[in-house]
Amino acid sequence: HYIHAISCSATAGYLSDSERYPGFIRIADSSLPKINGVTLLSQNFGWKQVCVFYTDDPYGRGVYKEANDSLRQAKITLLNEESL
Repeated sequence: HYIHAISCSATAGYLSDSERYPGFIRIADSSLPKINGVTLLSQNFGWKQVCVFYTDDPYGRGVYKEANDSLRQAKITLLNEESL
């Protein structure tokens, strides 16, 4: 049995994993397309290093982790990370 949850604001991409979160229903867009867009933009500009700023809360840390993973896969180095 699952307790179903519906979220209007959760955008963390990991919540899309229906195996891990079978009772979770999201009605907000995932942040992954935005993160992938930033990664592609960085690649198009030829940037090899970037800085990332994020809010120090569950949302910010989740987006930071996904951005970090996406940038590393694209061989882009994070120079610095700063939580606000």
